[in-house]
Amino acid sequence: SRLDTHEADVAMVRACWLEHQPPEVRARYRVLEPREDPTLHCIHTSRTYPNIMVSVLEGSAPGAAHVIARTLLSIKEIAPGHHWGVATDLRPVNRLYRELKIENYAYLRDISFKDWLTKNLAWCVLAAAMILGLAFHSWRVGYLVRVRTAELEASIEEERKSQFRLEEMRGRMERMQKATIVGQLSNLIAHELAQPLAAVQYYLDGMKTLLSRQPVNTAMLEKSRVGIEQGLERTKAIVAKVRGYSRNQTRRDRTVSLKTTIDNVLTAISPDLQRTVAFKCESVEGIEGIEVLGDALELELLMRNLIKNAFEAAASAASDSTSGAQEVPTVSVRTEPDPTDKTNRSVLITIENTGLQMTNAAFNELTTPLITTKAAGHGLGVPIAIAIAEASGGRLTFFERPQGGVIAQVRLLRAGSYPSKNTAGTESSSSSHYDIPPQAS
Repeated sequence: SRLDTHEADVAMVRACWLEHQPPEVRARYRVLEPREDPTLHCIHTSRTYPNIMVSVLEGSAPGAAHVIARTLLSIKEIAPGHHWGVATDLRPVNRLYRELKIENYAYLRDISFKDWLTKNLAWCVLAAAMILGLAFHSWRVGYLVRVRTAELEASIEEERKSQFRLEEMRGRMERMQKATIVGQLSNLIAHELAQPLAAVQYYLDGMKTLLSRQPVNTAMLEKSRVGIEQGLERTKAIVAKVRGYSRNQTRRDRTVSLKTTIDNVLTAISPDLQRTVAFKCESVEGIEGIEVLGDALELELLMRNLIKNAFEAAASAASDSTSGAQEVPTVSVRTEPDPTDKTNRSVLITIENTGLQMTNAAFNELTTPLITTKAAGHGLGVPIAIAIAEASGGRLTFFERPQGGVIAQVRLLRAGSYPSKNTAGTESSSSSHYDIPPQAS
């Protein structure tokens, strides 16, 4: 009736109840999740269980259980599909009560937190362990991230300090290099200025002599005046050149005579060195006609560094009594077309000197800035020479001489082209050389 009044959605009745109802009643209801059982020809949804159970309690008269069982089993069928039987296994009934949460299992309908915790203790422990594990993992990851961040910050700070120290060292090195260049340029400038100033002095002395004589030789006075004027013009040109160099106005596309450059370098070499060391200059084409591109002052500084170092190394080996050197101390300069240049637009200048056999470490330090074996040196002469060669469009390389000493090779761009080929297909060239033996003291 509660289903008909919609007070309930589901009702539980005994098995076979619906089959004994009139058709109009059966049409109003539907069995939920019906089961099939060959021993029970009725629609049902749960396991069958006894409707009435008779048991004998402890203390009953002897034989009571036998009498009751015999009496019940002798009764005929009380209803279609219903009969009395002996219950030997009550586990299905127990399972049914547990599923329905009735009788002794009614407490399952109202589960307390304690009961739920007791029932799911293992899962709770597992969940707690997972939460603790995740918390520990999160803490450990955070700790490692903080440690790594601190290490990275320390590394970045150390790199910043190293960069700062490097910049300071680079600044000191540049200042020292500039000081060295200024010192070497001062010697060149003094040498260049000495010639026109000496000429001016000679012309002034000549004018004084001419003016003290009577009659005055006006022609000679005019010649002296012109000489003084030319010397002053030369002096002003040198000063202007130095000013342009200091303002980075140097042009490296000028035509420079290689022979003039080498001759200027030789005039600045100490007479003591020239008395000790022999000098040879050879050229496949004739050094008088070789002209290269660059700045005259820079190229003279380049050749001076190389030739002066070669003279000093050869003289040092000759004066070393422990070296056992058998060769005559010699510096040689050889010019030829660059064999590595297929366009024939560069010239190769080889500067070779006798000397001591160098170790690999000493040879590697040859081009390292701020490392020198000279008491008054700065270790910047060779790096400056390399920089000048590269700035002029060439390059400077060093090789060990098998007999002892060093070979320096300078490649520079040629101002002109090679001599034209003759009709036979061979390149016309000339060869020239001059030697300066050690001068007697």
